[in-house]
Amino acid sequence: MRVAVFAVALVLAGSALAAVPAGTIHGTGGPDRIDAVNGNRDVIRCGAGRDIVVADLKDAVNTDCEVLTRRIALDSATTLGSQHRTIVEPSAVGDDQTVVAVFQSARIVDGGAGAIGWVTSSDGGSTWRRGLLPDSGAARVSDPAVARDRAHGLWIASVLAIVPGETRLLTYSSPDGLTWNAPVVAAAAAPLAREPIAFDKEWIACDNGPTSRRLGACFLAYTDVNGGNLGVRTSLDGGTTWSAAATIATPGSSAAVGAIPTPTADGTVAVVYLAEDIGTIDAATSVDGGVTFGAPVQVAVVALHTTPLRVPPLPSVALTTQGINVVWPNCSAHPGCTSNDIVLSTSPDGTSWSAPRALASGGDYLTPTIGASGDGAAAAVLAYVSLPGSVCCRLGVRLFRSNDGGATWGTPTRLDAQPMNSDWLAYSLYGRFLGDYTAVAFTGETPIPVFAATHAPIAGSLRQDLYATTRLP
Repeated sequence: MRVAVFAVALVLAGSALAAVPAGTIHGTGGPDRIDAVNGNRDVIRCGAGRDIVVADLKDAVNTDCEVLTRRIALDSATTLGSQHRTIVEPSAVGDDQTVVAVFQSARIVDGGAGAIGWVTSSDGGSTWRRGLLPDSGAARVSDPAVARDRAHGLWIASVLAIVPGETRLLTYSSPDGLTWNAPVVAAAAAPLAREPIAFDKEWIACDNGPTSRRLGACFLAYTDVNGGNLGVRTSLDGGTTWSAAATIATPGSSAAVGAIPTPTADGTVAVVYLAEDIGTIDAATSVDGGVTFGAPVQVAVVALHTTPLRVPPLPSVALTTQGINVVWPNCSAHPGCTSNDIVLSTSPDGTSWSAPRALASGGDYLTPTIGASGDGAAAAVLAYVSLPGSVCCRLGVRLFRSNDGGATWGTPTRLDAQPMNSDWLAYSLYGRFLGDYTAVAFTGETPIPVFAATHAPIAGSLRQDLYATTRLP
């Protein structure tokens, strides 16, 4: 195999592997997997067969390439003591043809990152612009999430920020996903003795239901480490001000994490979370706009096949025409708990939940994330998969789609051209780190998956970047 002295693209067809000089890249005439992430401007022509292309933003990719995933962001932070180049934990949301994502940039080994990045497309994923959220002065930041507040015409991002002696929950607002206001402090507290932080794992969502009596209300849910429970704060003015915390008591659990608020059409707010220490997914609801919450109910028991990666079984939630949908990884269907399925439970109101059913099996699925279109008619689940038969871990990226709000699901679509090796990932104290969650945004009824992926390091430098799949068959 001749290898040019400049960057190359990998074209895989079956078991064949060929190196093609940057420039014009041709498929083989059959189904191809083409990895053209090389920093050059390539022209890619696929031909017949189901083709998967992973490309740079500046590459020209013919329409005969059925699946197109593009690298949309690289770590641009300069924080000392962080890992470059690493991006993890994207959150993304779409409205009409605009998609906005936020993510950790420059992961720090013992938690958090040097900065929070953003990337925005205003044309359905054809072009992207990126940058960093305004500096908050924090020593490290983490757990980015973004929501659309349609009533106020804003995109609102939430961030966990750690400053000396204090933990803060910050929100940033933007009218277009490109220019961001200075952060608002939604909550602040000093951690208790022997606790490193006062808050953890915040998440934001806004009520955009056109007939909802809570239209324009945004909800910020988080773990209150100091109080040993969950907190929820509400904003009625686009994140300019936030209410005092409403409390969700978590009896029997001192480690409730991953709280996700979900406003429903009738104004109910459901908060779904992982009771990590007792191994359940639970939910609590509010019928008064987040002022008070009832006692939690159990959604399901969680059993997780653990790997050398840091991948907690956090829930992911989306509202569809089928109701509130929750997905998470679960291994209980396999003797010996040898691999994780993606399981799904639904509820009409956040209080009664269906028995979990397997959405996907046949692999070891990690960090599944569900998203839904604005009207809830379409849904998609994005997940990493530890490939069968591999020594942990060779990872792939798969997307499952539903055209009926999650009632039925199609077969998975592969989004990557070649598997990732776990030793290409960022380090954390608890294993190599992809991030605790990924993202699926929608433009109309079309899903745009947003996820971190990596290539083999070069001269010891990591290459864990942000990707979006902008074309699907």
